Amino acid sequence: MMRRVLELCLSLVLVFALILPSAGCIKLGKSPSPSDNQTVPSPSPSANQTMPSPQPPAPAPPTPPADQSGLGVLQPSPAGPVAVANWIGTWQCGSTKIYINQSGSKVTGWIDYNNYKLDGTATGNTLNGTWSSPPLSGGIQLIMLADGKSFAGTYGAGSAISGSGVYSCTRISSAAPAGAPSPPSLPAPAANWTGTWQCGQYKMYLTQSGSQVTGWYDNQNGDIDGYASGSTLVGTWFDSQAGSRDIQLNMSANGDSFTGLYRTGAAGNWINYWSCTKISSAIPPAKPATLGPPPTAPTANWSGKWLCGQWGTLTISQSGDVVTGSYTYDNGKLKGNVGGDKLYGTWSEEPSYAIPNDAGDVEFTMAPDGNSFTGRWRYGFTGEWKTWNGQRDLSNQLPPGQN
Repeated sequence: MMRRVLELCLSLVLVFALILPSAGCIKLGKSPSPSDNQTVPSPSPSANQTMPSPQPPAPAPPTPPADQSGLGVLQPSPAGPVAVANWIGTWQCGSTKIYINQSGSKVTGWIDYNNYKLDGTATGNTLNGTWSSPPLSGGIQLIMLADGKSFAGTYGAGSAISGSGVYSCTRISSAAPAGAPSPPSLPAPAANWTGTWQCGQYKMYLTQSGSQVTGWYDNQNGDIDGYASGSTLVGTWFDSQAGSRDIQLNMSANGDSFTGLYRTGAAGNWINYWSCTKISSAIPPAKPATLGPPPTAPTANWSGKWLCGQWGTLTISQSGDVVTGSYTYDNGKLKGNVGGDKLYGTWSEEPSYAIPNDAGDVEFTMAPDGNSFTGRWRYGFTGEWKTWNGQRDLSNQLPPGQN
């Protein structure tokens, strides 16, 4: 009996020996918790586990750059590049209009001033390209404003995109210009006026450079000064006896002869007068120093500087009855002839120094005291006359009797 009891006790001891280590010596009736003097061990990864490495926080999206243009132009979006601006339509730029068509980033169009053609590429709100009207061409850069209804820009000559002028334009139509219009057809090439012409008993000697034609004829020291367009030459005819008169000459189809008209004064009647035949195509000789009767000595002295208001300072040099000069506005040039108290001639300005927009007639009349003049000018040789007056600049001249 005692043996069985002993065996039973040993069995129970073995059972507890197996149970108690795996239970962690848990006390019955109470959840395990660390005592005030115990430290809870950190969990350790098992042999088959890998602890993840700490990750840096995700970067914040970039802040778009601030608009420093002062134009309120479109700026790139944080989500990606700005979509190409819409340039299609008709744009009013002062007195000029620009007509633009667009296909993707490709932009084409024309400017209704001197038949300028426009080609370019749009990127975001910027258009970079060229303008051209052979033989002239240059670069252009336009920037669309944030409202999409206007743009500003610059243009230059040759490879430059600035330096010649600026644009400030407003959209007046969003419709594509009908039929992708082409510029108006260019005028026919100017006839060749260079050579010697037999005009009755007299000869006329003409030299042409581009559209400008100058020359002389062997009667009364006559001078010709004008501009050619197609088969027509318009300008002035001056001699020492009759003064200045408007002329209009028309070349024949074969270029071997011309006929022409003249008139005295802007309101005078046109008179058929010229009928000339080319006898030589060679560049003619220069006008001789003396030819025919001696010219009448001019009574007015135009040499010096003249203050001309919005046109700036006009500087004139005079040699006999011939005057040349320059003035501040648009690097202007002046040339002509004088007779008595009159000056008849032509003005011209950049960029083309040619009619119809950058050259024309001018007429001045000297005051009796020789210190001022009244005058007029016009675009081309048939335009409306406008006022041009001047006052001699006496600031650098000594009073009479002082040297």
